[in-house]
Amino acid sequence: IVGANTSEMEKSCDTPVFGHDYFEKVFAARPDPWKYTSPYEQKKYEQTLEMLPPGRIGRALEIACAEGHFTVKLATRTDHLIAADISQTALGRAAKRCSNMKNMRFVQLDLNRDTLPGRFELIVCSEMLYYVGGQDALKAIARKLAKAVEPWGYLLTAHAYIIKDDPDH
Repeated sequence: IVGANTSEMEKSCDTPVFGHDYFEKVFAARPDPWKYTSPYEQKKYEQTLEMLPPGRIGRALEIACAEGHFTVKLATRTDHLIAADISQTALGRAAKRCSNMKNMRFVQLDLNRDTLPGRFELIVCSEMLYYVGGQDALKAIARKLAKAVEPWGYLLTAHAYIIKDDPDH
């Protein structure tokens, strides 16, 4: 739009909020909707793990764990991991994938609406902030995440430099 204020457009409803119903439909349509076993995803998991602080991590939260492909890897580095997702279907698949891991629990979480389940040494939030809405929603979630990470803790995010995602591309 010629002459439009870009920051106002980013704050507007131009960036939709994707909620529970959307993600239930995505995960009900097919397993592995984002191709978690692809070389891209596997490389991203490897690089994300390399960015973790050395040693064991006491309490960790993985937001948007989906079907648990990264969760399995992250759990080997933590004493206690809470894996969260908005989709109950995804959580069921993640729980099955991680059934032999005893240091974790799964919670259904809508990052826009729900309170985070405690304070953490590490919060991992990967490839999901596109779905929360525009800049105002991102700022509110950034404040929520900052309050939930311990002062000496880590917030690890992995995102392309875009405001919204299209899982079909």
